[in-house]
Amino acid sequence: MLTSLCGASLLREGSLKIAYELIQADAVVQPQPEPCWKAIWRTLSPQRTHTFLWLAAHQRLLTNAERSRRHLAPNGTCPICEDGPETTLHVIRDCPYARGVWSHFLAEEPPDDLFFQSNLSSWIRYYITGRSGIIDASLFAVLCWKLWKNRNSKVFEKKLATMEEMIAAVKLYVQQVRWAFDRESAVMGGDRMKHSSFIHWKPPPSGWTCLNTNGSVAIAQASAAAGGCLRDEDGRLIRAFVANLGVAPPLMRS
Repeated sequence: MLTSLCGASLLREGSLKIAYELIQADAVVQPQPEPCWKAIWRTLSPQRTHTFLWLAAHQRLLTNAERSRRHLAPNGTCPICEDGPETTLHVIRDCPYARGVWSHFLAEEPPDDLFFQSNLSSWIRYYITGRSGIIDASLFAVLCWKLWKNRNSKVFEKKLATMEEMIAAVKLYVQQVRWAFDRESAVMGGDRMKHSSFIHWKPPPSGWTCLNTNGSVAIAQASAAAGGCLRDEDGRLIRAFVANLGVAPPLMRS
């Protein structure tokens, strides 16, 4: 009887050991991350767009459909078109408003069947890499993020940009992003200090006065302003000014 008990005990210990080893073996083989995640973080765009796309790809955005599912909203209808549930893919692609904006940027190169038919994960994974050839990855990331921001403006501030305003804002933002990354690449690329330039005030020649000016445009309000100052050859301030230029011409807003 004692021998039988000892044999059963050894059998149980052996079985537990084998099971533990099998579990450990499975744990060692970690699932490889999908290429989508790496592509998102490598996109030449601001960190906020990376974070947004990561949340969108994981369907973690608080759309009306998600809020309704959590009993935080009376219904899941899209606040822009008021037609159908507001899912993540609806906000950034399938809403008639979003489709109109996308169609503008895809006008020169008509999209293939995948663009408006694939599911959210496949759509982001395919086009964020930029390998599709119909849209730049930076533009794709910025446009998705801008559509989400515009949706939030509609929900929380009761303001919705027109398609023309949205298109102009996206173009300007992408231009600024590309300039910033080109600048960073020039300064930090290759030998880590390829070239750099330091901007500072320089005194004018003796007997001259230096005028420095600057300006800005608020896209949403379509307004422009400027300012500047006059300094003598010793750097002493002579006069400073600011001016509201009113409505900015379309060229300044593009």
